[in-house]
Amino acid sequence: MEELVELSIMNVIMPTAQACHFSLSLNPKTEELQGNATMMKSSLLTAEKGVKVLQVLRRRERDRVDGTLESIRRTVEGEEGEWEVFFEKWGYGEEQKEKIGEVCDRILNENI
Repeated sequence: MEELVELSIMNVIMPTAQACHFSLSLNPKTEELQGNATMMKSSLLTAEKGVKVLQVLRRRERDRVDGTLESIRRTVEGEEGEWEVFFEKWGYGEEQKEKIGEVCDRILNENI
């Protein structure tokens, strides 16, 4: 079950970070604007679908889901931990980590 929880969480945080990446790279003076805007919207949609799956999983595995989200939050806040390697591997910057932290908080604060 642990692998399923981590996979479900990655299906939220990775497209969240990707959407942030595309929003940071939008340049209204170039042809890239439309492509990046489309990719950003697609990433946000994927993240929202991931949140829905995670909400269902959280009903059965709340402690495991919440524990993993809290571990991610601690890493976002600068603590060393298992997710630090993941963030480094994917090259997530501070803005992306901030958005990941926000989505983790949102899920943690939902009453399910």
